[in-house]
Amino acid sequence: MENIGLVIADENEFAPVKAFAEQNGGTTGITSGDLWACFSLGHRQVYALLCGIGKVNAAHGTAVLCYVNRAQAVVNFGLSGALQGLRKNDIALGTGFVEYDFDLTALGYPAGHKPGQTLAYAPDVRLYDAVLAACPQAKPCVFACGDMFVGDSAKKAQLIEQFHAGCCDMETAAVAAVCAKAGVPFVSFRSISDDADDCAAQTYTNTNARKEDTLLQIFIKMIQNL
Repeated sequence: MENIGLVIADENEFAPVKAFAEQNGGTTGITSGDLWACFSLGHRQVYALLCGIGKVNAAHGTAVLCYVNRAQAVVNFGLSGALQGLRKNDIALGTGFVEYDFDLTALGYPAGHKPGQTLAYAPDVRLYDAVLAACPQAKPCVFACGDMFVGDSAKKAQLIEQFHAGCCDMETAAVAAVCAKAGVPFVSFRSISDDADDCAAQTYTNTNARKEDTLLQIFIKMIQNL
């Protein structure tokens, strides 16, 4: 049976997954300080982990999925702010994942670049195609990731200029980096909750509070397409 890891940062984003597990014969518990839910989808076992917000939490949760749960593929979903080419409720599909807040420009490196590592991690082609088959209207773009909630028009413009990113979040590049080192295929898709501008905080809060299951339904269809 193939093990699929699902890493989710926010408790409201995780709530539909936990409910699905409880309603479909799955189990829930705590491991390494994080809440998890385990359930079967066909001949695949899904280990879903609520890692907490931010890159450090995301990296830790992903490492648990890769090395403890022996995930053979890792998926991330959640909410993101739109930078360009996206509107609220659109589904963004990551074509690359970059840490915009890593900065060695004083030493002559491009913004976001870590010496000896790739600038933007790429998704696994098989997983990417499965998401696109499950959600044909998904919009491919680069995800800019950093430990900051972007709610500032000037910061938004900077991320577009530096990284040509379509949306921003706080976890995806960290998950991608751990998966790359572990040799585990990875993909992320996200629902746009706000425009990453001066009104973003309230718009995001309202969207997040609804605990919608749209992303879970795409994930289920995606697994069926593998």
